[in-house]
Amino acid sequence: MATPLSDQDQTRMALAALFAALARTLGEQDESFLSRLSANLEQTYRQLEDKDEPLAAMEALRWADTLIRS
Repeated sequence: MATPLSDQDQTRMALAALFAALARTLGEQDESFLSRLSANLEQTYRQLEDKDEPLAAMEALRWADTLIRS
């Protein structure tokens, strides 16, 4: 059985899901949008790696990117 998500993780997951839904909707009108967005998410993720432990933010970015790609 999977470990239940904390309230904070559930909030981050909900925000990532909402963001992904919005991104996919925008991507319907511009075919290159999702690839550009994914590249920007990756760039932002790399910038956060240089900061002092923004693990929750980095995890939310990964969740959003994974949801967009699925």
